[in-house]
Amino acid sequence: MSFAFPTEVVAEGGVKVVVPKLRAFLKKPSDYAPSKAPVFYNPMMEVNRDLAVLALQTFHQLVGRMLRVCEPLAGCGIRGVRLATEVDGVGKVILNDISSEAFRLTKFNIKKNGLVKKVLIENEDANLLLSRFAAPRKRFDYVDIDPFGSPMPYVDSAIRATRSSGMFALTATDLAPLCGVHPRACVRKYGGKPLRTGYCHELAIRLLAGALAKSAAIHDVGINVLFSYSSKHYIRLYATVDYGAKEADTSLKNLGFVIHCFSCILRNVLP
Repeated sequence: MSFAFPTEVVAEGGVKVVVPKLRAFLKKPSDYAPSKAPVFYNPMMEVNRDLAVLALQTFHQLVGRMLRVCEPLAGCGIRGVRLATEVDGVGKVILNDISSEAFRLTKFNIKKNGLVKKVLIENEDANLLLSRFAAPRKRFDYVDIDPFGSPMPYVDSAIRATRSSGMFALTATDLAPLCGVHPRACVRKYGGKPLRTGYCHELAIRLLAGALAKSAAIHDVGINVLFSYSSKHYIRLYATVDYGAKEADTSLKNLGFVIHCFSCILRNVLP
């Protein structure tokens, strides 16, 4: 299959996929190649994808059931192809991207790795796709939201599309709002005021977790954050969901406030 842009083959984990040749889209030193390419692919996120494979493998070992997986913002499809190939216990993977070029490239990568029977690719809005799987018997065991920017526009749909005792992952790359450079944007998107401190990345993760807990509680869903970290230009967290008003109330009890004195550096946490 030919594409309307330069491509190359990369090996990552246990797969080989076709991706945009990023250096072809660099016109000046300040250009961010992944955002210039017609299909999103970021080689700097390889460790992110490695950890996703490990997290899902561990989750499968804990729950002991075959997993249905969804990545509604697939880009070139490398994450979903890796999950389908490398994680034991993955029975079905649904990938999606609103871009028609991404759809064609991901479809090619699925076929290239012999995953036609295991992986399905869709070409529609991410929230629309997730909403189609919000009914109790249609939900996924794992949903992975890895957008360019904030994950918050997709959180509501991701929660509704995740089954009780299921897991999902969120990535946020908009660290300027979360770390206090643009505090008003953080209040709008995450419902909390950031602090420009030496531990702003930890606070960013907590702001994301708090926003997630509040969004889940609307649907009488509680969350339990299993694993979170900050790396380079992004933060990421993995959480399980449990349906029920009592579980939602328990999650909300974990919300609080951080106070920080910029004169003496005193800090404290208030419930």
